[in-house]
Amino acid sequence: MTKEYAQGVFIRFIDFRGELLLRASAIDAVAQAEKKAVTHVYANNAQLIVELPYQTVREAINEAEKARQANSDEPYIEIICMDSEAEIKKAD
Repeated sequence: MTKEYAQGVFIRFIDFRGELLLRASAIDAVAQAEKKAVTHVYANNAQLIVELPYQTVREAINEAEKARQANSDEPYIEIICMDSEAEIKKAD
């Protein structure tokens, strides 16, 4: 994601432990962990671990980039990234 275009785009990662809100432009890279449903997110020289499948995280980042391009005049855009298990717990 291009840093200058992504200042107002945020991704909220929700897993069984809770929530993590990151500015999309702070994300430098993501990597799939050995465990199937764990993804490493590298942001501003820090490694964060979200217990979400790698593909789910990549899709959220791609969605954030598309949202910024389509809504460049919006000051704040938030993308929710969660797996189905977290969705079920959040609904309860």
